[in-house]
This record gives sequence, structure tokens and C-alpha cells, in this order.
Amino acid sequence: MTGIRNTTADMNDPNSPDLLLLLATGMSTGSPSDFIYAQERAGQRQLVNSAMLPTDVRDDDKQRLADMGVALGDPDPADPLFAPATLPDGWAKQASDHDMWSYVIDHLGRRRIAVFYKAAFYDRKAHMRLVSLSEYVSAHAHGESAIVLDTDGGTWATAETVAEAALSLADGEAEQIEEYQGYAADPAREANREYWIKRVAECQQVHAAYIAIAQRYSGGTS
Repeated sequence: MTGIRNTTADMNDPNSPDLLLLLATGMSTGSPSDFIYAQERAGQRQLVNSAMLPTDVRDDDKQRLADMGVALGDPDPADPLFAPATLPDGWAKQASDHDMWSYVIDHLGRRRIAVFYKAAFYDRKAHMRLVSLSEYVSAHAHGESAIVLDTDGGTWATAETVAEAALSLADGEAEQIEEYQGYAADPAREANREYWIKRVAECQQVHAAYIAIAQRYSGGTS
């Protein structure tokens, strides 16, 4: 396991190699953007390969994390943004295609914790939150992941809870469809009518996906 560099502290050191690199990048390109992007990519790699997680987490999520078997230690005195963390057997961290977002996946490969880390020295911050079942089902409806049901008596994503979440999401989508249909029919919004018609069609497609998920799992099968 590697550590997570405190980029803000590093940049406050006048002898920091990163400070010299930033100055050189700015002078050669007129913009420090490439340096910042590289710093953020490096921060994501360090986070994923470390034994640390952010200390900024909602109070009600802290107990849920403990119930899930995620043990979060005391904040690192040298970098209070993070604390040592122990994950359940088979759980791991996983980078996403966005440099500031990573995930903790469980033993079944499902995203269970979303971790935000902005490593840019001028605005360094980190926090994490639990991934809700509704978020998990929504990702599947949008074609981003498969649904994997709990095994060995797990209760987070059972056939029943997945079906319930899908129906709830479908209800929300139906409300959105009704709202957008009203916009499309509103003479005051005539200039944007085609846009709202398109949004209605998109929502109808997602609504159908939620209904299909609910029907698939309402029988208790995978």
C-alpha cells in the first residue's frame, strides 16, 4: 500500500519539486492546467492504492459503514483529510474514469461506497458516501452495470428490494414525464417545445427500463 500525498503541504514547501514543476509548466504553456490534471490523476491512484479513506462522511453513514464491516480509524495527524480504513474480506477500491471519483466495491463487484478526492493543491478536499440501492438500480437501468443479487443471506440487494427500488424510481420518472409533457404543451414554452418532447421520450425510455427491472425481480428470481 502507498500513501496519499498532501499536495497542499507539498506546494507550501519552497523546495518542493512540484512547485518548481508548476512554475515551469506555467512558463512553458501559459497555463498550469496540465499540471493540475496530472496531480488529480496521481491523487486518484494514490487513494486507490492506499489503506486510507476520507474522514468527511455523514454521521448516519458512519454507523452504516461500521455495520457493513468497514472500520475507519482516527484521522491521520499529518493529513486529517484521511484516516486508515479496513475493508471487509473481498472488498476493494476501484478507480472510475473521472479523476476525482473512485469507489469501494464489495465482494460481488458492486459499488457500495462513492469516494470523492480532489487532489489539486489549491482546493484539496475529500469525502465519501454510501451508494444507495436506488442509485445501484438506476445505474443498471441506464446501462452502466449489471444487477448482482446478494448471496449468503445478504439483505441489501435482494430480488424483493431491487423490485421495490425499481418501482419507486419508476414512480419518480412518471412524475417527471407528466411535468415535461406539461412544459411541451405550454404555449409560453413554444420555442423550446422540441426539447421538452425529447426529454419526455428519454424519460419514457428510462421509465420502461425501471418497470422491466421490477417485473424481472418481483418473482424473486435473478
